[in-house]
Amino acid sequence: MNDSNFPIDELFQHALDIPSGPQRDEFLNRVAADRPRLRERLSRLLQAAAAAGDFLEQPAITPHPSVSGPTSIDPSLHALDLS
Repeated sequence: MNDSNFPIDELFQHALDIPSGPQRDEFLNRVAADRPRLRERLSRLLQAAAAAGDFLEQPAITPHPSVSGPTSIDPSLHALDLS
């Protein structure tokens, strides 16, 4: 099967796995050679992903220093019957 027959999300994920530069450009040229709208869409998705950076890899909040993992759970919660 030709790469251009894959859904755009699969093409996008594959493009993300390729370092930005000539290799990625070669991939985009190959999968969207005769489909300029697909190439434009993939390029915009890749630009948005680059602009987003790694914000999703960072915690939304930083735990208070007094919170130290599971041992900080209120002991009264252990007695709850969750069945």
